[in-house]
Amino acid sequence: MNPITKSQMLKALLTALTLAFTLAGCSVNPVTGERQLSIIPENQELSMGAEQYKPTQQTQGGLFYLDPELTVYVREVGMKLAAVSDRPDLPYDFVVLNSSVPNAWALPGGKIAINRGLLTRSAMKPSWPRCWATRLCTPPLATVCSVCSRRRL
Repeated sequence: MNPITKSQMLKALLTALTLAFTLAGCSVNPVTGERQLSIIPENQELSMGAEQYKPTQQTQGGLFYLDPELTVYVREVGMKLAAVSDRPDLPYDFVVLNSSVPNAWALPGGKIAINRGLLTRSAMKPSWPRCWATRLCTPPLATVCSVCSRRRL
């Protein structure tokens, strides 16, 4: 039997450490149910979303103040959707932005914005929740933070 060289021992140790860190860094994606690498903890996800939420709103026209009832409606429907989402425990926040561009976006941690232009373009209120539901599926930690994790490596 051949003796193990330092080089072979180092390779085996690095392989074992890589495997251990990979398994430890994996989490289950609540949407897909698959395991994936996630180095960013939930508290950092919440912090990332909160930090970028107001500045991102400002780049999109700021909050829409002319119709407070619309904002209340959007929040009520959004919170109902959030309650049955894969992550109902997130501190969701739904806002209407004063932009005529038909768009909606989400940040990590449940921060979701809907542009006024999307609401006026889809004049049928019953169709709005379908669009918002796609935003609820967009920001999960497992999706956004998996990308961030890969960039860190």
